[in-house]
Amino acid sequence: MGGFYGSVHIRTEDRSPIQAAVEALAKKTKRQFLIGPALGGWVSVYPDGNGQDEATAHVLAASVPAHLIYVLVHDDDVLVYQYFSGGSRIDQFNSSPDYFGAVSEQDQEQSRGDPALLRPLLTAGHSVDELTALLAPNDDNEVTFESERLARFAELLGLPNAVTAYEYLMAGETDDIVGWDDFIHVPDRSAEKARHAALAKEERAEKAKLRAARILLFEKTGSQRPIETVAWCSAGGGSDFVFTMVSMATGQRRPLFHIGPSWNLDAAALTIELAGPVQEMCGTSTGRYLAIAYAGGTWKSEVWDLQQARKVLEIARESHSSCRITISADERAVVTCSDNNIAIDSIADGRRLASFPANANYSIPCSHPSGMAVVGDGSGKLRIFDIAQVRLLKTLGIGKLLHEAGHNQRMVAKLREELLNFDKGPFREAMEKGLRSAGKRFNEPPLTNEQGRKALEQAGYVFHADGSLDVERTVDNRLTRQRQQLAEMARNAEEAANRPGIESSAFRGSELPYSLACSGDGRWLCVGTDQALRVFRWEEVLSASDVTPMAASSVPIERTIMRSAFGSMTMPSFLTGLTVDDERSCVLFGSGEGIWSLQLSSGDTTLLRSIGGGFRVDKLALSTDRTCLGVTVVALPDAHHSRPGPEAFQVWDYDAHLRGRAS
Repeated sequence: MGGFYGSVHIRTEDRSPIQAAVEALAKKTKRQFLIGPALGGWVSVYPDGNGQDEATAHVLAASVPAHLIYVLVHDDDVLVYQYFSGGSRIDQFNSSPDYFGAVSEQDQEQSRGDPALLRPLLTAGHSVDELTALLAPNDDNEVTFESERLARFAELLGLPNAVTAYEYLMAGETDDIVGWDDFIHVPDRSAEKARHAALAKEERAEKAKLRAARILLFEKTGSQRPIETVAWCSAGGGSDFVFTMVSMATGQRRPLFHIGPSWNLDAAALTIELAGPVQEMCGTSTGRYLAIAYAGGTWKSEVWDLQQARKVLEIARESHSSCRITISADERAVVTCSDNNIAIDSIADGRRLASFPANANYSIPCSHPSGMAVVGDGSGKLRIFDIAQVRLLKTLGIGKLLHEAGHNQRMVAKLREELLNFDKGPFREAMEKGLRSAGKRFNEPPLTNEQGRKALEQAGYVFHADGSLDVERTVDNRLTRQRQQLAEMARNAEEAANRPGIESSAFRGSELPYSLACSGDGRWLCVGTDQALRVFRWEEVLSASDVTPMAASSVPIERTIMRSAFGSMTMPSFLTGLTVDDERSCVLFGSGEGIWSLQLSSGDTTLLRSIGGGFRVDKLALSTDRTCLGVTVVALPDAHHSRPGPEAFQVWDYDAHLRGRAS
């Protein structure tokens, strides 16, 4: 998916009349805008909706009869500009006039643009010939992405901050924006910001009280830019946890910290050296083993013996394949779930005990005390594996079964069609253009980061001996890979669709699982779905066929309504954080409101701890000794941030402050 950029640039040094016109437009249309400061003789306006609606340009041109340029890039496929002067449009350009539908020859002719009309707006040292060449490129100066052409167009005319849009700016992508501190938001948000600041101050004061009272024992929040997530688990016995901050954007290695009763970060990091960005970690109930699943260029998993401080198992997997991991209750095997494979490996000798195809876009595992493993997947199914006998016992749809035979037949047909046609000339040409553009970033200077280069080679890139990108061989390599992948996908899809009964991909469950947990005594299986928390009796799960039995307890998950910069947003509902307190016979789970407890005997729910508005609990786990509760908290989009914020890892005193409420 390419970029969507749209902005209006008015030739003036006085922002006041522009602001007045935009405020009137915002009041009338209930839309949102950003206005930049006067830079190089231009004032820039950024309408919401990525500036894709040209109506704003027409209204402002009529209100402020100065030179005005409206620029638009749509999905990096189309560049549009419109030039107004004296309130009238006198020139327009569209790099692909029939992109949105067939247009007449007259419209196509009118969309060619007349660079000579823009002569008065060119910056010193640039000519109409340069603009003409840019708008009618040949093989020597053809661009791959229209945002590249927009950047060059803006340079010729001196348009400031052109390759951006309202949504990108509001999402915090402002590092390269000139004069960002002087931007104005319309409508004015001063009162809203003041309320936001006051609430943030109250929240900081409340957390300080909780820390002073030894209720909130520890908190570590990731950075905002680039946004960091956190990977953690209980490990090593007692109340201890291990955690690491993760930034897929940078791919940097981060230390693995061991946090315990002192609850400070002055303690040294563990002797374990992480191989790359961590996707997930899992500890065992005895505290002996730690399993780590990597991503972001490091496509493998590891199992460490914490008592002996050594790595005992390394499991490779396919490139660009996410992974979830769990260790069996008897600590003899590890179950890894990647995008297309569920594997069981022996910890003692590293043998691959079994491998099963994954029939969905994700799978999540958990271990049952009996020695079995439960895997939920994106097709709404639970699969029960007997690890000791290394076999699949059964598959159950969650909720109801939905038949999708027609969908699967269409998918197989589409894959076969792509398999036959993907090596056509236009496809190869487009790939070569994109790689040449990417190659400039690799070659100037040549790529020297060894880890980065290995990640690219795993993805199919081929380099010359001097480190520069070999475009032709890379294209051939990637075409071969894609042909093989499409053929494998078609075979798997057809095989799954023809598989009998519930194992067929023609069936899916009506609810999608996002978290799993089993009680320590093995009586309960808890499933967090996109609709509810479901608690099943394990014996009924084992005796069920085709679909899950009726849940012993259920808690519906309410959708969260967030007030954002773009109006009210309904956040998707899904439950990703849950754990079981066996001693108190309750399930702890998270929501947009905070941390809850569900009593298994009665089905009653209790709010244990509110986390404040605008946040969601994403993960919960008790320490090995059940005295502390680890939590992942995510800041949701709001009027100030259009995307989820960084994650925070918190440790709460569960034994002294929360446990009584859970009973």
